[in-house]
Amino acid sequence: YAGKHDFFYFQETWTLMVLSLLHSANAFYVPGVAPIDFHQNDPVEIKAVKLTSSRTQLPYEYYSLPFCRPDKIVYKAENLGEVLRGDRIVNTPFKMLMNSDKKCEVLCDQSNEKLSVEKSKLIAERIKEEYYVHLIADNLPVATRLEFYPNRDGEEEQKKDIQKDVQFEHGYRLGFTDNNKASDL
Repeated sequence: YAGKHDFFYFQETWTLMVLSLLHSANAFYVPGVAPIDFHQNDPVEIKAVKLTSSRTQLPYEYYSLPFCRPDKIVYKAENLGEVLRGDRIVNTPFKMLMNSDKKCEVLCDQSNEKLSVEKSKLIAERIKEEYYVHLIADNLPVATRLEFYPNRDGEEEQKKDIQKDVQFEHGYRLGFTDNNKASDL
């Protein structure tokens, strides 16, 4: 019996040694999420995913509303997960540069085009239904930073000394309602 036990111990040890020699140090990546090295002022592509609402559970594609559009619209699925979730990833006209401070500027000038009554009502309806716009930058979801005070009963003076709670929401709100009247950001 002792001979058998020693043989199996030797075989297990030998197998582990061979496997450790065969171990490769090569890295791998998930398809669609390949690492990209960015340098100062390199362009970062901003893509749109969809519009979602927790009230209606019905997603819409980004360009179902009259957002500014690039010259050519290109739909692209990055990976299988996005296809299975029904994400319609599409390019946008946003111009972002890595590690570059930039003030707000006009993305497109649609002053010549009047918003039709139907489109205006559609936007107001989506705002009332609490839709969020989902964008991705370098395959990472864009989020909105929200700051909350943990205790709302205090005076304004006391709020200066209280630590804020920080949360992040996926995407950004399409707009807000005030007395059931829609308004954009």
